[in-house]
Amino acid sequence: MVRPAPAPERGRFGRIDFQLMLLRRMADYQPGLVEDKIRELGFDRSEVRAAHRRWQEIVRSRSFPGGMARYRIVLGRPARTLERQFGDLTCEVTQWELELWPGLWFETIAVPGPRNSRRMQISMLMITASAALNACSRRGNSSVR
Repeated sequence: MVRPAPAPERGRFGRIDFQLMLLRRMADYQPGLVEDKIRELGFDRSEVRAAHRRWQEIVRSRSFPGGMARYRIVLGRPARTLERQFGDLTCEVTQWELELWPGLWFETIAVPGPRNSRRMQISMLMITASAALNACSRRGNSSVR
């Protein structure tokens, strides 16, 4: 397996960094599975912590764009954008493939706001952290495409 390289600490925060940040967030719920996945991918805990710290700086930054622009800058062009109905509410769903978990997607859901057309962003993984880690472990899927 070729180990993907995260972006330099103070440089561009990229797709691999974002996925390492997700691993750090998953560790709150499934620490053992996350430790196994980090080792399997060839990263160390300090790289995962650094990616999480950098993401927190981005989220709290006054100069880094928020909302959908934030995800497009970090993750690049989405693989899919579609509309999804939730009752009588039509939302825009944007999806990106996760290289560290082939077959899994990160998605944002843009919910129409009040009359001024502002939109609230809700981010989520399509499946739970433990299910993602378990699925990768069962398949022996540690390679990065």
